[in-house]
Amino acid sequence: MARMTSGNPFRCSGDFLSAPALPRRQARYAAFAAALAVALFCAGPEAVIRAQAAESPPEKSPKETQAYPAVGAALAQAERLIAAGEPVAAFAVLMGAMEALPEGADDADLRFGIAQALLAGGRHAQAERVLARLAEERPDNLRVRLDRALALFALRRDDEAGALFREARRAPELPEDARRKVEVFLARILARQRLRVDLDLGFWRDGNVNNAAEVDTVQIPAFGNLEFRLNERPVAAWVARTGARVGWRKAVTADGRVQFEARAAAARNTAVGASEYDRTWLSLSAGPRVGYAAPLGSRLRPGRVGADVGVERRMQGGSGESTTWWGGVRVDQVLDADWRVGVSPRLWATRYDDRADEADPAGRSLYLSVSRRMGPGWLTARATISRASADLRSQSWRSQGLGLEYAADIGEDWSGSVRFGMSGLRFDEEDATFLVRREDETLSAGLTLSHRKLSWEGYQPVLMLDWSRTDSTIPLYDRKLLQFRVGLRRLF
Repeated sequence: MARMTSGNPFRCSGDFLSAPALPRRQARYAAFAAALAVALFCAGPEAVIRAQAAESPPEKSPKETQAYPAVGAALAQAERLIAAGEPVAAFAVLMGAMEALPEGADDADLRFGIAQALLAGGRHAQAERVLARLAEERPDNLRVRLDRALALFALRRDDEAGALFREARRAPELPEDARRKVEVFLARILARQRLRVDLDLGFWRDGNVNNAAEVDTVQIPAFGNLEFRLNERPVAAWVARTGARVGWRKAVTADGRVQFEARAAAARNTAVGASEYDRTWLSLSAGPRVGYAAPLGSRLRPGRVGADVGVERRMQGGSGESTTWWGGVRVDQVLDADWRVGVSPRLWATRYDDRADEADPAGRSLYLSVSRRMGPGWLTARATISRASADLRSQSWRSQGLGLEYAADIGEDWSGSVRFGMSGLRFDEEDATFLVRREDETLSAGLTLSHRKLSWEGYQPVLMLDWSRTDSTIPLYDRKLLQFRVGLRRLF
């Protein structure tokens, strides 16, 4: 029964009629019919599977048995009824055809049709039991395994569903459009995992791995504008990033609207041939998340508010450099199908290992974002305002930043994003050595590109090109960066 696909994302060839006939017992069918009838007539308006339906290329018609033409007619009628949103009527037609079959006739197509009616009616547990039996009898039938995976997904039996989806994805006979839908389900399974582990890998060439001044000499106004030659020069090296991120969450309420999340991350940048400039980051954060629906216009729109507290330790060359604590709140709100907004205030404090306490800053920041759907992707505008204060006023500063990013899927396989940004940093007091207030202006641009067919077992290489230029009132802090990076993204 390969054409019973209404409300089903997958359309794969599955010919049951070519298989040997199965033993049949009237008493067994009576009990089977009674159980399924009760389940189907009690079905609610669930539509987990139908919500994922998508257009697929037309498929070949199944071979109908000439010996029992009524079976083919019943299957065709049931398919029309399911497409019309009448799974109960479809179930009745199929059960009638099953009861009319003679002893010993092959009933696999009819049972498959009943499973489709159960799926369409939201009775995923009953459908899964029917499909599990069919999968035992037809282990090579890809369509049965896919539909069983759909039922398991709807039942939130994600480990079993994921195993079946991954097995189906590797099948060479799976059509490309169905393979993409399988990957969508795998991504959804990953997104709702209670414990998630992601790799943080990358490789690039850094022309200034030690973040040294890029000028050869500087004039020091405090010393009568004497010119000094700088001893430290920029060091270029290949950098390999290795790390991992772990996320854990637990639903606090039965409906899942309130959750608690915790995250930990560790990463190390290894400068090949320049190990004294290796850098390490360790971070830990946790906080609640609350989902809600806000009345906007004539409809309720989903949103989420979350709070976090966390700590990050930065180390350079194996010796401690700084520790930062932070706490913040974030609100994300859907306005309509095309607009999203977000706001996030945060407080933070940093302690440097090699500085006097009065130089350690504490600060606050405000992050705003507005996103709009445009064409195949989303255009996002971002703004950030930050303020840092220290007992030593020469170490106090404020900054503002604006950013624009467009991210989209290009065609069937390409995806990417383009980024532009500008920011300004201004210190409160003039520098005691250069006798001028430090002010930095930074322009940046970036490009990210990836191709879906290059992925392997859910991991996809990502190419990133970044450029930035910082002009400062103190030439010591002028910077230019052009960097090409290769990273790895987990899709599912």
